[in-house]
Amino acid sequence: DPKDLLEKPMDYLRFVISHEGGHRRISRVDSIPLETWKQPGFSFMMNAIEDPRDNNFVAESYPKFRDQMSLAYKQDLDFEGKAKDDATKKLGFQPRFMRAGFEYIKQWFQEAQDQEMKTSDDLPEDVKVVVNATIESARDSWLRYPTREEADSSEVLIQKYAKVSYEINRDEVWPEFKKLVEADLEDQKIQEFMKDMQNGDEGG
Repeated sequence: DPKDLLEKPMDYLRFVISHEGGHRRISRVDSIPLETWKQPGFSFMMNAIEDPRDNNFVAESYPKFRDQMSLAYKQDLDFEGKAKDDATKKLGFQPRFMRAGFEYIKQWFQEAQDQEMKTSDDLPEDVKVVVNATIESARDSWLRYPTREEADSSEVLIQKYAKVSYEINRDEVWPEFKKLVEADLEDQKIQEFMKDMQNGDEGG
């Protein structure tokens, strides 16, 4: 983002380029059927779990990244900040499914900082129920990534890790997460918002 280049600190910019490079290195979605990917809210859920998986890989491979990652997430400069702003501008609030996705990222960050993973106090009850039911599966998914050596040696291994992560998301997280999406879709404004999101395929 050219605006970021002008306004953001250098460590944040280093974080973004390393994070995006990590996606290029280990994120693989080509094997996901289009009809699965295009379900409302599915790609958002995937991204909310894939970002932590990517960050874990990069932080383990390049330890300096951990400090930059801490700066970015503490200052809320990641994709959450931009997505929150977009939702607030268009809807005046954040839909349930977004709250759940960002909660996965918050709890992953607590773990990355060697803190106990705790559910945010301000979550609506229905969101809390879904997050609590799925957080261990989300954690299992974001811990399924190759070592740097494995990534260097084998594209097949990269794809295998990505497939396992996707299957956990699809089979264990999505059935619960989808309940929030369906509840949100009862609101006409959110239907339009989600169409816009899918057309832009937002995520970082």
